[in-house]
Order: sequence, then C-alpha cells, then structure tokens
Amino acid sequence: MMIPNIQFEHNEDKPPLYIDILELGEFYQRFGTLHSPPYEPHRIKFHGLLYIIEAQGSHFIDFVSHQYQASRCIFVNKDQVQSFNFTSKPKGYLILFTDDFLNNLRSNIRTSLFPQTGVLTSNSATLNLSPTLMDSCSALISEIASELSRQESDILLVQMLFTSLLLKLNRERLPQQSQLSERHQTQFNQFIQLLAQGYTNNRDANSYAALMNITYKTLNQLCKQVCNKTAKQLIDAHVILEAKRQLAVEQVQVQQLAFSLGFNEVTNFIKYFKRHTSQTPSQFKSAINNPSH
Repeated sequence: MMIPNIQFEHNEDKPPLYIDILELGEFYQRFGTLHSPPYEPHRIKFHGLLYIIEAQGSHFIDFVSHQYQASRCIFVNKDQVQSFNFTSKPKGYLILFTDDFLNNLRSNIRTSLFPQTGVLTSNSATLNLSPTLMDSCSALISEIASELSRQESDILLVQMLFTSLLLKLNRERLPQQSQLSERHQTQFNQFIQLLAQGYTNNRDANSYAALMNITYKTLNQLCKQVCNKTAKQLIDAHVILEAKRQLAVEQVQVQQLAFSLGFNEVTNFIKYFKRHTSQTPSQFKSAINNPSH
C-alpha cells in the first residue's frame, strides 16, 4: 500500500491563513468527505496537534502506537505517517498548521519557537497536561478558534495566541531547547532542513557542516546541546526512520528501498539497517506484519 500524502486544505471563502482548528466532533463528521480515510496510514504535509480533553485511546505515529488519556496533547510533525483510532470518540481539538504559518509567525513575532522534527520528537510525541496547563491551553485554543471563525480574522492576533500556546507546551515538553540562542536555533533548523532535502544521497556529517559554513565540531556540539545526539546519529536516525516507514506501511521491496535511499549495493543497506536496528530489513518487515510471532 502506498502512503498517501495529505495536503493542508484552505478555506476557499477566506484568505489563506495556513492554520485551522477543528473540534473532534466536527472532524468525525468529515470522515466521509476526506480524500483518504484518517484511520489508515497517511503522511501529512503540515504539522498537527491532537488536544485530548476527555476519553482515552491510541494514535499511530510512524508505526508506533501512542496511548493517550484525558488532558493529553499529541504532536505530529510534517512528513510523519499517522493514523487515527477514534473508537472511544474522545473530546478535544485538532489543530493543523503549515510551514508557511510558522514562517509568517517568525517574521512578525520575534520568538524562540523551535522547529518540530520527527527525528527530535519521536520520543516525546505526547505530553501529559497538568490541570493548570490544561486550563491555560484550553483558553488559548478557544480564543484562536473564535478568531479563526470570524469572516475577517486578525492573523497577527492568531499568531500571538498560537505562539503563547506553543511556548507553553514546548516549555514542558522540550525544556532543553528553550536555552538555545536564536543563532543556534537558526543553525540547527538549517541542518534539519538540509538533512530532510539530502538524506537520500548524503549521509556525511562533515558535508552538512560545510554546507552550513561551520565546522564539524561546531555542528556536533549544537546537535548534542539540542537532543544529546551527534550529527551523524541524527542523520542515521532520519534514514532509518524513513526506511522503517516504507517497510512498515508501503511494503516496498528491500532492493528498491536501498536504491531509493542512496545505497549503491543492497548488501550495504542491509548491513547499515541491521547495525542500527539489530534486524535485517526483511526481519523488521516480517515482525511488523506478524506482531504475534
């Protein structure tokens, strides 16, 4: 099965705002009109926050099932593969926003907002919200939704409210990143963008450092400060994650996957995959397809 890419859909009756908030009840009603069933794996080309107020369930992100309960926020990043499981019909909100929204926000508001990446947040996809944080975030989400419902929304007000929301959530979820200077955040964002564009033909940390006009040592120190990983470890994590996505969901052949990820020899890819996962690609694929064995 090929993973469908889901694009952000704008409200055609209003100027593009690049952000939308849906009550989950409204989202359930839209199931029949969506291009791809949300309960089947799909790759989103935008960012998302699933804000759970009541009930419990699970959410699939990059072939990992994340359990949630009430007062929980789930973060899904651009290009991650997800699927919904709304058997329990939780109450809450789905917040969708694009890179364009974040770029416009940064140009209007000087903020330490940090870019979201699947490599960085795969171990922190969910955040349990304290009663105080829950009250504060619920109020901000309500204000954003109210402003977006106006025929002529004030985009600057939406950006300011959303900035407050994301800063509150990230302060609890990614405390080490709030200590980065703006220059270091910009540098790390550049590295992640270059990696996303070039991982299929460039797995050399020195090369990425050269593209950024910094030393390999500086890039390594930056990566360790952000997520306690070296630049090479982040590169390998990105390649392995994409390989797992395609093996688990798209069911591609190992030879085809090896060439698409920039390996000249299939055997080299198999050794690379096993070195990082302790499984061959075929063993991983079999384990995903037959979880009980």
